[in-house]
Amino acid sequence: MKASISSLVCLALMGLAVQSHAAESPQEAPSSVIDRLTLIYLDHKIYPAGAVECEPKVVGARSMIGCSNVTLNGTSMPHLWLYESGKIKSINGKARQLAEGTFANEPEISVMPLPLPADIDVGATLSAFTKG
Repeated sequence: MKASISSLVCLALMGLAVQSHAAESPQEAPSSVIDRLTLIYLDHKIYPAGAVECEPKVVGARSMIGCSNVTLNGTSMPHLWLYESGKIKSINGKARQLAEGTFANEPEISVMPLPLPADIDVGATLSAFTKG
């Protein structure tokens, strides 16, 4: 009987470990966050010509957002943002300039401290957003 109870406890603990790992899996930023970031771009007239397109993607183990200017001539290189703990954090130089300047008073926006965490690969993230 003791062996069977300890086996059940062990299985239950393993199940909890699997569930907690699954709960930590990154998800794309919610549509409300994408809408808010798009509105911030529009309010500040970052792209005076064309449209603003912000899209979420999971890159590696991170929830990323890429925002670009879409015109008849093409799409600009994206500004890269990390969505984490309810904040939108600048990743690449263009996003950082906005976070430190134009977007500095936006409560959802923050500047990501440098150096970036080792698991954030700016090149891979940029590739993820520039490949259709």
